[in-house]
Amino acid sequence: MKHLLIIIVLMLAMIPVHTIAAEQKVELEITGMTCSLCTVAVKKSLSKIDGITDIKVSYKDEKAWFVADDSITDEVLIKAIKKAGGYKVQSIHRE
Repeated sequence: MKHLLIIIVLMLAMIPVHTIAAEQKVELEITGMTCSLCTVAVKKSLSKIDGITDIKVSYKDEKAWFVADDSITDEVLIKAIKKAGGYKVQSIHRE
């Protein structure tokens, strides 16, 4: 039994940290989107970030919603939105 516990602890120690990061729902308020092509650009830019899934974007609501690892910083999100087409993040809400 003691050996089994040691093996389990060693196996857990070998798991990369990013695979056990907690996920959270994120909502971005974005200005500058004017059409459906803008939403495609924002979604494409966010999808390039490892740890982001379930992306939805609306130019009418001026928002993007997605699930992200909690290790992804606000700065990374802001840069991705700006790179998508010069859009600006007004606010970031995490749950």
